[in-house]
Amino acid sequence: MKSNANPVVVDRLQVKYGRTTAVDDVSFTIPKGKDYALLGRHGAGKSSTIQCLVGQRRAAAGECWLLGKDSWRRRRQVMAKVGVVPETPDLPPGVDAVELGRFLGRIRPVWNAEDYEDRLERVGVPRRMAAQRLSKGQRRQLALAAVLAAEPEVLILDDPTLGLDAVVRRTLLEELVGELADRGTTVLI
Repeated sequence: MKSNANPVVVDRLQVKYGRTTAVDDVSFTIPKGKDYALLGRHGAGKSSTIQCLVGQRRAAAGECWLLGKDSWRRRRQVMAKVGVVPETPDLPPGVDAVELGRFLGRIRPVWNAEDYEDRLERVGVPRRMAAQRLSKGQRRQLALAAVLAAEPEVLILDDPTLGLDAVVRRTLLEELVGELADRGTTVLI
């Protein structure tokens, strides 16, 4: 398959764990600036699909393309312009939000420090509390603030409301959809 102009392309994806097929013949395309929700029951293969899409897992069959590049073969190039918040954010346990922001500001090609600080303020993430002491919801909000401050062209959120209460969940989704639509960011939830 040849990639097209769409920033996200999954074509006939198959994922296996031993003899068990977790994902079978899944295809979808997300046009630039659009939101797409990947829905299914627990164990349906949503996270496996995302892992293949971001180049963390090799597909048994099929292809995944991000921003016109094969995400398995060109992972390093692709991920510089893609933001991912996994189901369980992997934050350095002893690092607080201030330290994380300083570190990411030095290594990311794009870093909007003002956006990062504003988002942390809006969602109430303590700036000087180590990541392992934050609640699940606060860790997820910190990870999201870090990803969005890098101004990705594609944003991939694996179960973004896990661990958030109903009010925060609704606010987060409404804010994300509106804000990212204005930026022209392509979103896979």
